[in-house]
Amino acid sequence: MKRKDFTEKAKQGIQDLSDKIDELENKAKSASDDLKAEYKEQIKALDKKKSALEHKYNEVKDMAEDKWEETKESFKTGMESLKDTFKHLFD
Repeated sequence: MKRKDFTEKAKQGIQDLSDKIDELENKAKSASDDLKAEYKEQIKALDKKKSALEHKYNEVKDMAEDKWEETKESFKTGMESLKDTFKHLFD
């Protein structure tokens, strides 16, 4: 996959994850107090992971052509981890 295609896909993936975090925040608003606390913890952890992905995205976007493959793999691993977390939350 070319870097331009990858960065476009990565940017969309981050946006999709942001939308899911927003959805989780909306669920938290109508949840019981006990669940609100749990949601807040999960949202905080997800936001932290999303921020790390955004940082990696910016590295890949601005990286020299010969260095981006390694960072691309690291980004993919982070994205899969975040997707797995969402999968467990919404299943």
